[in-house]
Amino acid sequence: MRGQRYRVQSPIYGIGIRRYKRSGVTIPYGETVRVVSEPHSGGLLLDLLWNDRIVAVFLADLRQRCVAIAGPLPVANSRAVAAR
Repeated sequence: MRGQRYRVQSPIYGIGIRRYKRSGVTIPYGETVRVVSEPHSGGLLLDLLWNDRIVAVFLADLRQRCVAIAGPLPVANSRAVAAR
């Protein structure tokens, strides 16, 4: 599951941390997220990377509100890779 990308089909609510403060976060429809941790907190939560932020969401929400995206991860700088 770690590293898998998903497309949000219905808004997901989670908790983000910014400047050492927790705040509620809504990941809107159509966004792409990437799983960056295995489930934790008794298997209920996992961490997603979205907009350069780590957001903890319920695993059930990810499964019910998102669809997996198949294929390789995009390359950040394809010119730099091609030049090697």
